[in-house]
Amino acid sequence: MRRYALTAASALALLALAACTTGGPTAPQPPANTIDVTANLNPDSALDTVPLGDGESQVYRVSVPQSVVDEGLLYVELDREVDLEVMTGGYGTVTFSSSSRDYFGSGSQGLASALAPQSVDIPVTCRGSCVLIEPANAGVLYARVTNEGPSTNVSLFVYGEPHADAYEPDNDAPAGAPTFDLLDSGAIETVGDVDYWRFDADTSVVFEVVADGIPLEAEIVDATGAPVFDSGGPYFDGETVQLFAGEYLRVWAQEPWQAASSARSTYYLSDVVTLPSSVEEAKRRR
Repeated sequence: MRRYALTAASALALLALAACTTGGPTAPQPPANTIDVTANLNPDSALDTVPLGDGESQVYRVSVPQSVVDEGLLYVELDREVDLEVMTGGYGTVTFSSSSRDYFGSGSQGLASALAPQSVDIPVTCRGSCVLIEPANAGVLYARVTNEGPSTNVSLFVYGEPHADAYEPDNDAPAGAPTFDLLDSGAIETVGDVDYWRFDADTSVVFEVVADGIPLEAEIVDATGAPVFDSGGPYFDGETVQLFAGEYLRVWAQEPWQAASSARSTYYLSDVVTLPSSVEEAKRRR
């Protein structure tokens, strides 16, 4: 599920957890007070709690064991909406960031001000700033927590959990797309995530995004992922999309750098009755 902004190879490189810090003598080094912690499988178990005054930061070196990687998603989460920067390729370069429970982004873009279906059964809401990653392997990442407000205690949680979108990762490409069945949903939980849906019959669906969710869009494509000529789109929240047998619907974030936990990135596809005359007319246009 990699959008045009991230090729499969580049996305894998971004998400792979480095086993050690790399670079020459001039490479940035973590501060001396860096705290070592280990990710686990318990979302309710804080790895550490630290008091931070206005402008103060704390860096964590997080070991991620294979058992956590095997869950599918790695949550790096705080219990406050303060600045969170995650570095997956060694200390220094920020890979993802967040200052809100509502979304996160690639690089430092996530530090900007915030904004019941069968496949997303229990949407996940972050407690505070959070970043979700699909790690390629066990290793180490760095998390830097910065408080830009009044003094507060900040707790860090890093844990593995399955995708809330039950169709992940098979729906990353048209070949693994699930067949739409009257009412379905998905979620854009990682940066660069793209979902595909196959339609085996002429169908019209309403495309809806969860309330307060990040902006998403949909487009009609063929089995290769290429946009279907004269099919309209992109389609946005609340719009009706008309598809024909053999076509696919691709869903992604409007901003290629943005993603969110399922509570803020879930979308819904629901079947509506399509008049035969309108179907035939649309077929003639394509």
